Amino acid sequence: MRTTPRRLLTLAVALATTTGFMLAVGAGAQAATPGSTTCSGGSVQAPATLPPGSYKNVEIAGFCGLDPSVAISGNVTVDPGAGLQLSGASIGGNLSVGSGAILFAYGTHVGGNVSASNAHALYMFFSQVGKNLTVQGGGSGRNCTDPDPDTSFGNDTMVKDSHIAGNMTFSNWAGCWFGVLRNTVGGNMTIANMYANPLNANFPGTPDQVFQGLDSTEVGANTVGGVLSCSGNTPAAQLGDSGAAPNAARKAVGECAVLV
Repeated sequence: MRTTPRRLLTLAVALATTTGFMLAVGAGAQAATPGSTTCSGGSVQAPATLPPGSYKNVEIAGFCGLDPSVAISGNVTVDPGAGLQLSGASIGGNLSVGSGAILFAYGTHVGGNVSASNAHALYMFFSQVGKNLTVQGGGSGRNCTDPDPDTSFGNDTMVKDSHIAGNMTFSNWAGCWFGVLRNTVGGNMTIANMYANPLNANFPGTPDQVFQGLDSTEVGANTVGGVLSCSGNTPAAQLGDSGAAPNAARKAVGECAVLV
C-alpha cells in the first residue's frame, strides 16, 4: 500500500489547520471582489492565496492554496503546469485540472464535476464531489521514480475516503502509484489502462527506499452504486497489502470481478 508521502501528510495537516502553510499571499493573488479572478505566483513551500471572501470563477495560474475562508460559487480552472491545494474549500461549480498540473484536495466540497486532462498528479482525501470525477491521461510517465517527498510533491494519483455522487473514471494515466480506497460512488467506477512502473523505487536514496510499483492499482473497500469495471491496468487491479475490505458494487467486471 502506498502510504501518503511524508510531505503530503505535512501539507494535509497544515491545510487542515490553516496555520503556517497558508500565511503568505502570493504576488499574483487578486483582491476579493465579485466576479472572476486569478491566483498566480507561489510555490509548494509558499503557495499564493486569495484574500478571504466570495468569488465567482477562479483561475489558478501558479501554485495556489485555498482554505475555508474562500467561497467560490462558480468554477475553478487549474492551468497547465499549475498547482492547487484545497483544504475545506467550497466550490459550487466544476473543478478542471489541466495538462501537467497537480491537484491536492483535503476535506473539500465540489458541487459539480472534477475533471483532470493529462494532469501530472491528483490527490483527494475526505472530499465530496457532487457530480462526476474523471481522470484522463497524464502522469509522470512509465519510467516514473518517486522523488524524495521532502523536496517534491509526488507523482501519484489517489482518491481515498471520499464521496462521489456520480461516476468515477480513471483511464490512461501513467506514473508511480495509483489507488482508490474507501470511497462511496453513486454511479459507476471505471479503471482502465492505468500504469504504474513495476520497477519503481519509492524515495530513492533515502531510508524509506522500497520498491512499490507492483503494489499499485489498489482498489479496495469502495462502495459502488453501479458497475465496478477494471481492465488493461499494470499491475492489474488488486487489494494489495492495503488491508482494505473487498469492494461492494451492484456488479463487478474485468479485473475487479474478484475484488468484491
